[in-house]
Amino acid sequence: MMADRVKQSTAANFKAHCNTDKGRKEIRGFLDGILKTRESLDEHKKSWCWWLIAGGKTPEEFKVTVKSYDNPTICGLVWNRNFVAYRCRDCGISPCMSICADCFHAGNHEGHDFNMFKSQAGGACDCGDESVMLKSGSGVNSGMMEDANNLAEFLMSICETDTLKNVVAECFMMRISEVENGNKARQSAASSGQTSLVNTRSRSSSSFGKEDSFDSISSIDTCDDEDLNQTYVDFMMDFVTKLEFPQKLITFLLHLLPCKKYKECFTRVFCQHYQKIAKTLVSTTQGGPSVEQLANRVVHVSVQLYSNKHLAEKMVREQNLLHVMVKVLHDMIKPSLQPFKRGQVISPQVVVNCDNRALSEHCYWPIVSDFINILSHKSVAEVFLKDHDLIRQWIKFIQYLTGMNISHRKLITHIEFEPTVYYTSFSVELEAALSPLWSLINACKILNSPAYARNMITNITDSLKSWYSSSSAIMPRRSEVTFHLPLHRYLSGFLSL
Repeated sequence: MMADRVKQSTAANFKAHCNTDKGRKEIRGFLDGILKTRESLDEHKKSWCWWLIAGGKTPEEFKVTVKSYDNPTICGLVWNRNFVAYRCRDCGISPCMSICADCFHAGNHEGHDFNMFKSQAGGACDCGDESVMLKSGSGVNSGMMEDANNLAEFLMSICETDTLKNVVAECFMMRISEVENGNKARQSAASSGQTSLVNTRSRSSSSFGKEDSFDSISSIDTCDDEDLNQTYVDFMMDFVTKLEFPQKLITFLLHLLPCKKYKECFTRVFCQHYQKIAKTLVSTTQGGPSVEQLANRVVHVSVQLYSNKHLAEKMVREQNLLHVMVKVLHDMIKPSLQPFKRGQVISPQVVVNCDNRALSEHCYWPIVSDFINILSHKSVAEVFLKDHDLIRQWIKFIQYLTGMNISHRKLITHIEFEPTVYYTSFSVELEAALSPLWSLINACKILNSPAYARNMITNITDSLKSWYSSSSAIMPRRSEVTFHLPLHRYLSGFLSL
């Protein structure tokens, strides 16, 4: 009790003198002693932080006071995989809309077309977000994730009210330079003994045909002007990507999404890191999460961002997101490309080798999932179907999958089990080629424009001509067959419209 009185008295004194130069100097000196960056954030430091934030009140009194300002409109509950949630087709504007059980039961969904499902990759409650679901189905219920500890746990505990959640979100959107420039003396004193910020930020490129963009993404172990010009959201995204999406930090970052400005800022930063994220997917470190775990964590984030029609449109327009997604898929399969062979005869045509890690471990799946998600928005699909260069690059990607994994008929000896690559090739065609095909066909039907279907058919036929001209010199050999002709399936699909 005596220690709490000392903390309360100190906090009240700091609050009373925080607007004076002497007071600010005392506060900085005190914080430098309490929050040493080389020491862990233990319970003693957390307690001091709470008392200082309360500013002379007890932490409990401060929480009650702040909560009185709350007027929540969005639930924002974040969950991990295997969480049971609901989806209402009558209330959902986006097909990826999902809500927690409390919001579902609090809302009016009687007689609606809904289903209960177990989340495969994690998600967040969309209740109250009118860009994702109708207001009539809202039953907002604020939720807290308990899956966090240390720094993430402390920040989550601070953000248990919507008002403080917005305050923390606003702080994360500040530029590092704004904070550093306000305390140059402290920065200078710390520079000799502290490790500089690590800049792993990547630039998203919309141009095709460059060298493997993954190779150009590196980290810089110095703190330069570009580092300081980043926001704390940039820094956290760098950190999260480098550490392969640690679940607790992701949960905290998603917990702030009900703040609209932060959600847009976070979405923009996520798009700017898209190529770096893709590189992380194909080069997961030993001892880290599996590719499946990492893919689920990435989709856990992206589905919350790209399901929002307004944000998806904005990112496509400002960050060239559609071009970036297609380029990332090209970069992913580039190391797997090999000459198309029939017997020992080699064709100029190249095709993927499904033994490659990016394909055999489905590293492409989060990118394709995001691509399908944003194509569910009518306006985004229209942007794609209008862009001849974008369609050409997508069809080029499909061409690389055409003719993959030629199967050889075996006589006399019995083959008890097919090789793994045999099954991989079917998964690749289904997930990377055919699932987007149905999204594009549905978009053409909804937009009801023959011109868009003609754009697709023209590019598909051009690609098929190229494919046949490259392979025509090689006659089919007996006992050889491929089941994978996605280019042909694309042509038949759009001709059927």
